[in-house]
Amino acid sequence: SQKKTTDTAEASLTPEMTRSQYKNAIANIFRRHMVKRGSDYGIEFDQFKKFYPKVRPYTSFSQSTSDRSWQRMFDVYDENRDGLITWKEAWLRLV
Repeated sequence: SQKKTTDTAEASLTPEMTRSQYKNAIANIFRRHMVKRGSDYGIEFDQFKKFYPKVRPYTSFSQSTSDRSWQRMFDVYDENRDGLITWKEAWLRLV
C-alpha cells in the first residue's frame, strides 16, 4: 500500500543517501506535515514536533522533550520568527 511506502521512506533516511535522495525524502515528509497559513505553506510548532524526529532520526528530541526545548529548536529553524517554518527555512538548516 502507499502508506507502507511512505513509512518505509521515512524509516530509510540514512547517511549514505545522496543529497538529492535526502532532499526528496525530506521534502515528502515536509509536505505531509505542512499547513497553509494565508498564502504561505509551512510547518507550525505542533507539526514541527512530529516532523523533526523523522528528518533527524538520531536526535535526542522526542515527544517527552519539554516544550521549552522544542521551542528553542523551532526558533533555530524559523529564521523570520513568524511561527511558520517554510521549506526554504527547513532545507537551509537540514543541509
